[in-house]
Amino acid sequence: KKKNLTPQELELRKQEQSRKRSLQSAQKLEDEKQATIRRLLAKQAPKTRGSRSGLGSVTAPGSSGDGSATPQLPPVPMLARWASTKDGMRWAAKVEPAPPPRARPQATCAVAGCEQMRKYRSVKDFEKGACGLEHLKALNAQLA
Repeated sequence: KKKNLTPQELELRKQEQSRKRSLQSAQKLEDEKQATIRRLLAKQAPKTRGSRSGLGSVTAPGSSGDGSATPQLPPVPMLARWASTKDGMRWAAKVEPAPPPRARPQATCAVAGCEQMRKYRSVKDFEKGACGLEHLKALNAQLA
């Protein structure tokens, strides 16, 4: 059942609908603006070296590019002290030599008679390992 509205009521209704539409479009624009701000402020994924500089491949530091890597020494630790007195400031630095790098012994396969290098470690005994999956299964069967 429709109500018969007077011309003034029709005009008021049109104005109210127009006001609602404008509020809705303003709210939508504000939401888009907030979403854009959140997207720009979100932490972005780090760029890879190749895509940042435009190069296809970049060699790692310490490698000469021909596959042979030169060993990288750790930075030399330095201790610095300063003292401020009425006569001025005194500053002293002491450079300590870096300790030699420790060489880890290469572990071999724990299966009897196999002398190949270890690739896998046993879950049951972390100190023991095997050169391949077949030897690892045999080693785990021995340890069970």
